[in-house]
Amino acid sequence: MRRERKHLEVVRSVAFTDGVATAATSGNAPALAQIVNPLAANARADRVEVLDATGKRVFGAKLTDARALTYAEIDERDDRASWPAVSNVLTKQVDALGDKYAQLVETPDGWAFYTSGPIYDGDKLVGVALVGSMLSSFLPSVKAEALADVTVYDFSGSPLATTFADAENNTDVNLTPAHDVLTSGDASTIREHKTLYGRDFDMLYGKIVIRDKAVGHYSIG
Repeated sequence: MRRERKHLEVVRSVAFTDGVATAATSGNAPALAQIVNPLAANARADRVEVLDATGKRVFGAKLTDARALTYAEIDERDDRASWPAVSNVLTKQVDALGDKYAQLVETPDGWAFYTSGPIYDGDKLVGVALVGSMLSSFLPSVKAEALADVTVYDFSGSPLATTFADAENNTDVNLTPAHDVLTSGDASTIREHKTLYGRDFDMLYGKIVIRDKAVGHYSIG
C-alpha cells in the first residue's frame, strides 16, 4: 500500500531526528513542535503525533490547510495506548515484518489510517511515533488512479468513507455490501450489481490488507 510506505518514511524521520527522543522523555511539547512540524509539512502528512513510553500524547499536529500547509494542535482525549498499533509498539512486539504497525481508527474528524513505530533513546524505548491519513483526504487520489469511486468499510460492512458524492446524506444510496462479501474467504473475487443515483454500477470488493492482516474491506465501482 503506497500510503503505508509514505507513513513509514515519516515515522522513521520523526523517530530518528535528533532531539525527538529527549523531548518525548521530558514531555517537551514545544520542542517537539519545532522539530516535528517541518517534517510533517515536508511530507504533507495529515496527522503526526509523538507519545511517551506510557502511550500518552506529548505532541500532536493535524493538517488544517493543505495549500498553506497549516497545522493545528490535536487535542483529542482518546486513549492512544489502547490502540493495538500503539500497544504492540509499547510492549516491543516484533513480528516477521518488523516493529511497526498500522490500523484504521475513528477520530473526531473522521476515520483515519494510522501507522506507528518506536522511538528509542539508545536501546531504551521512550515513545511512539504516529502518522495518520484521513480516509477522506486520500480516497480521492485512489479514485483518480482507479478511475472509479472507492468506498472503505469496516468488518461489519458499514461504510467508513467514500468518494461517492453526498452518499451520507442520500437515503437512496445504499453502499452496504451483500452478506457474502463479508463472509467470503477471498473477497477480491466478489462482484455485486448496485443501482445508485439512478445508475447501474458494477461493484468489485476486496479486503484491505496491511502488514499481511486484513483491516477492513473496500469497493471500487
